[in-house]
Amino acid sequence: MASTPPNSTLPLTQRLAAYGCSAVIRLDEKLTSAGQLDYLDLLPKQSNHTPLLTAVAEHQGAALLYLVDATSSDVRSDAASLAAARRQLANRSDPAWLGVLRPGSLEIFPISFQETRDSQPVRIIEERSQTAPLFFQSLVHGTFEENHRLHGTDYVFNKIFDLLTRMTNDFVPTEGKGKLEALEVLSMAGRALFFRFLIDRRIVLENERDQICSAADELKDAFSSADKAARTSAWLDATFNGDFLPLIDESIPADDREAREAEYLRFFRRTERLAGKRVFVHLHAILHGWRATGETVQTELDWDDFDFAHIPVGVLSQVYESFSHRADPLTARDTSVHYTPRMIAGLMVEQAFAATEQKASARVLDSSCGAGIFLVLAFRRLVREHWIGDQRPKTAVIQSILYNQLRGFDISESALRLAALALYITAIELNGSPRPPQALKFPRNLRGEVLHRFGADEESGRFPLGSLGPDVSRDFDRNFDIVIGNPPWTRLRDNKDDRDSGDDEKGKKSATDELNKIFSALGQRVLADRGLRDIAAGYQNPDKNPDLPFLWRAMEWAKEGGVIALALPARLFGRTSGTGLEAWRAVLKSVEVTGLINGADLRWSAVWKDVKFPFCVLFARNKKPGPDHSFYYAAPVNEPELNGHARFRIDYDAAQALSVERVEKQPWILKTLAFGTWLDVQLMETLSGTNNQTLASRWAAWDKGGAKTGRGYDRSPGLS
Repeated sequence: MASTPPNSTLPLTQRLAAYGCSAVIRLDEKLTSAGQLDYLDLLPKQSNHTPLLTAVAEHQGAALLYLVDATSSDVRSDAASLAAARRQLANRSDPAWLGVLRPGSLEIFPISFQETRDSQPVRIIEERSQTAPLFFQSLVHGTFEENHRLHGTDYVFNKIFDLLTRMTNDFVPTEGKGKLEALEVLSMAGRALFFRFLIDRRIVLENERDQICSAADELKDAFSSADKAARTSAWLDATFNGDFLPLIDESIPADDREAREAEYLRFFRRTERLAGKRVFVHLHAILHGWRATGETVQTELDWDDFDFAHIPVGVLSQVYESFSHRADPLTARDTSVHYTPRMIAGLMVEQAFAATEQKASARVLDSSCGAGIFLVLAFRRLVREHWIGDQRPKTAVIQSILYNQLRGFDISESALRLAALALYITAIELNGSPRPPQALKFPRNLRGEVLHRFGADEESGRFPLGSLGPDVSRDFDRNFDIVIGNPPWTRLRDNKDDRDSGDDEKGKKSATDELNKIFSALGQRVLADRGLRDIAAGYQNPDKNPDLPFLWRAMEWAKEGGVIALALPARLFGRTSGTGLEAWRAVLKSVEVTGLINGADLRWSAVWKDVKFPFCVLFARNKKPGPDHSFYYAAPVNEPELNGHARFRIDYDAAQALSVERVEKQPWILKTLAFGTWLDVQLMETLSGTNNQTLASRWAAWDKGGAKTGRGYDRSPGLS
């Protein structure tokens, strides 16, 4: 007699619980909750639209399993629809799977651009199997046996880099000045990417082409010549009033479309004279997703599947890192330009907001914002916090958040251009009414109000102080509920000419010595302001490292009790002697550290690709700690299967509560717990105890007369 099939009429959450999924975010309905904001591109746009997916299951903010409920008539689950869904999801670059829920089973499919309509699931998990309840945990822990099929989070980025790298290869050589300025190449490519975003998100429609660029044969033809690029660029400026990616004299009003078009035409014609028509081949390729080859374009197998309606805005931050290292490698190295991975940045933003009381009104600063990954994530979180009941924030509220609650500082012009672009795109993406595009017009430029460039006029050839310098108004002090970011890490180095100076220069301070003096003064100022004058008097910035000064300034920028979250090198707490140890002790006495994640065991992994130095994430509340203060410490272990997909996990029982007093007295304890257990701590306490003796002294005490000490087989006392 056949067994009764599982009940497919149960609520979705109950059926998914059989596979270990405890909670999901619905994707088969219009936007009704703040949790859906990260999946706006996947939601049905209208009530009569067929949803692409049913739900998504997350862990610690990362999407692990997208779901289609094949028992529902609202979602298509035929082979062609599933193949289309998998290609759409591939654009998001999540290391995730697609699950198809059928009566009594869950079918697991890989997410990829190359999937065909007749592809089969890699696993079918029977609901009644003993291992079914453990399935989702296998995704969390990275132990699912098919994980080798997952694409990493860089897959889409690498494809887009290929287009941009070809453009920079032609016009920005590795060494020396190119045919065009590096920033001009960045701005032109960025404008083409932005217009592609508008097309793919259907913010601009084909029937509006005449208003944008009447000379274009189609919207994706809008940058294929100097004339078309000029008309389209002038329309972008007039429509969005954006100060992103400047190419011409910005004193010309954005709404003077005729004057700006004439100026753009002069710029693009000059560009064509210098670099040839190939510039427009590249811009045309970006819009179409084609590979530029010679004077034409050649399609590549899977570029047609790329859809900027689903590609995360964070791609722009990685574009910046790649571009900056190529266009200006010395500055990128000296200012430690490293894109912060989305998972780490997301964890930092979520934890910072979790510790903030007035979340919706929080003001956020990133003092080394780069291309804006932290600002973009904070922007999205603030929009979520403004969600009241079922009322989605309107255009005015979204723009108010952007102009009044976010601030970013940086030294790099290219970084700030991309940060502005990323924020504009995010504001448009979050807007519930993106049509017509003129309704999205921004009231003011971001530069000088939201985004600030500091240190632009500093002496070349030395580390730029940027937001650590005197250009930053003290009006920013005590102004922010959250100060977050990833400041420069690279130790200052003297130029070769400074190191090779003659005897008459030996007494002279080097440029880095003078800068380190400024770094030390920042710490001394904060310590003195907090009543720690004895510590301030002897404080020295360790080893000419620039990261610690950003922490001291964060204590001045944050409000009393505000939250500080910084990604820093693990040397912050790794020293057991010298100025490094004293600096760490000074930090522990001046700010209330609440959490510390030691990422030393994650280096050389895809968690933070190309960063080989041990890193940490510091969380703190901006006030002096009490005498009995403790903080939580976690050291995620290396898990190749999980780390290989740029993910890591922090288990509940892995977080250790440590008192500041103990950490000060036992500076080795953090390293010991990173690679050992409390048994190892006990061993270290024994070895470093006050009554400990060396082997020589212990041996001498044991054999005072020397009678028990043999010399090999020589047992003859008195013989020398």
